[in-house]
Amino acid sequence: MNWLKNMSLKTRILTALLLLTVIPMAVNSFLAYNMAKQALIENALIYSQDVADRVLESIEGYQSKLQAVARRAAQNDEVIENLHKEYGGEDAQAASSDFQKDYDQASKYLSSLITPIPGVLEMSICKAGSGYPMMFSSTPRTDIAVDQWDYTKELWYTSVGEASTHEIYLDNVIYENAEGEEIPSMIYAVLIRDERGAPKAVVRVTAAQSMIDGFVQRAGRDKRHEISVTNQYGRIIYDTREDKSASMFLDARLLKPIDSGKNGQILKEDGVSTLAYCNNSVSSGWRVFSLMKEEYLTQALGDNGRLFAMIAIIFSLVAVVLCYYVAMHIVRPLKWLKNSMDRIEKKNFEDTIVWKYNDEIGDLAASFNRMSMRLKILIARIYEQEAEKRSAEMFALQAQIQPHFLYNTLNAIRYMAIIQKSKGIADMVSALITIMRSVTRTTTGPIPIREEIEWIKSYIFIEETRYCGKFLVDYQIDPQVENDLTIGFILQPIVENAIFHGLEPKEGMGKLTIAIREKQEEGIVEFEVRDDGVGVEQSDIESFMNAELRSKQRRRDVGLYNVNRRLKLNYGDEYGLQIHSQKGEGTQVRIKIPLVREEVSHVQG
Repeated sequence: MNWLKNMSLKTRILTALLLLTVIPMAVNSFLAYNMAKQALIENALIYSQDVADRVLESIEGYQSKLQAVARRAAQNDEVIENLHKEYGGEDAQAASSDFQKDYDQASKYLSSLITPIPGVLEMSICKAGSGYPMMFSSTPRTDIAVDQWDYTKELWYTSVGEASTHEIYLDNVIYENAEGEEIPSMIYAVLIRDERGAPKAVVRVTAAQSMIDGFVQRAGRDKRHEISVTNQYGRIIYDTREDKSASMFLDARLLKPIDSGKNGQILKEDGVSTLAYCNNSVSSGWRVFSLMKEEYLTQALGDNGRLFAMIAIIFSLVAVVLCYYVAMHIVRPLKWLKNSMDRIEKKNFEDTIVWKYNDEIGDLAASFNRMSMRLKILIARIYEQEAEKRSAEMFALQAQIQPHFLYNTLNAIRYMAIIQKSKGIADMVSALITIMRSVTRTTTGPIPIREEIEWIKSYIFIEETRYCGKFLVDYQIDPQVENDLTIGFILQPIVENAIFHGLEPKEGMGKLTIAIREKQEEGIVEFEVRDDGVGVEQSDIESFMNAELRSKQRRRDVGLYNVNRRLKLNYGDEYGLQIHSQKGEGTQVRIKIPLVREEVSHVQG
């Protein structure tokens, strides 16, 4: 990002303004184009759904008519009775004449049923079950004999018996009319049973498959939409697509995604996007597919896309000019202000900036003038503080002479005690030297716990000598804590309180326990100072730790407060003193600090 830092303010402002104007306009244009495209897609899907629904509605309506007329034909008891009539006997001519009469009567009846229904080519009713095959048809015939063909092996007859609903639809059947013309047709067949459930007749209705084309045209299909109709097995019955070479069955990859519901969607195959919608017939299992290639929508969006692009370019050019003007309007007064600051710098803050407008630049000039005045005052104060600092350093050097003199004096007393073989005095003086060396240490940072242990032992040695066996001391210190770090002088005030206010007032011998342990799983070091002295009330402990009362309490209160305050300042509010005491049984003080090794210390004193 160094290139950005090296850019001038004008360039950065201009760049920012351009990014804030041109990019949103480009994004808005892109979004507007896509919204228009999405709207066209949604409208196309709605139109596809409407066309497919109307086609399926017409097909289902037509199939309902075929079902109704077939069942009506089976309701003619005379026709059914003649189907099961025996036309045999010794007089073959009489039997043939009798059959022709019954056939003509049934043919007229069947023809009267299908005449009102457009597209129906023929309706037949035949005997079902065992026995001699017998069929009547709506097609008049004079050349028939009693021994008709065996229709029981025809597909429509065998299929209707196997169907669970005992009704079927067959498609792509070739029907040959009286003129010998072959017509693609579809068949509806239904098995009729008597009151006992036994098969008594099968009715077959044959209709021209071209009826579907009329349904599609009446549904309002335009040339951009392709309509495909399949039977319950996915076999194509009707298809307006030009490419019919793929298969007689609609591609399974097309059927699968849209077969389960009525929501239109976009299918992508071989880089071609197609808007697809499918609706299923519950009764027959036929499906109507409405398909439209997305490229038709892209062509429709072509002119709109160019218009969007032209508008975006014009607005971008206008934005560039406006951004340049705004950038210059901002940068020009800033340059003037910079030149004024340079002049003030050379004149040692004696000059001021005058700006005639009450805008942000005017506020900046006023702030700079105030800053210049404060800098003059601050420089004067710095000179004064430097003089005071030099005086304080001189005083500190003089003060260091006194501890140095005391060290030498105490060491001389110690050597005299050793020469005179006064071991107690020598040890006492040695402990005092250790304490004074720790107290006068100049460092304010963390120290190893071993140094805290060393000087607290020296302090306790002096107190043990002073009280002549008044108490025993038990040290419970883990060796691994010696290299851990802590702030200094946290144990002495606590030990002092334990001796002076806990063990001294107690009658008889007392015990002081000092424990330091490392808890790695919690990441802390725990200090514990415990005595079996006289103890204190819990209310007194709360007053010891109260910052508002610390100036009114005794010296022990101030010591405890200071230790607690230092712990919280160095480690955080979750650390500090925990005091538990019971009157007449003793006091326990615990300190928890973070576990920090000597070699990785970052703790500030």
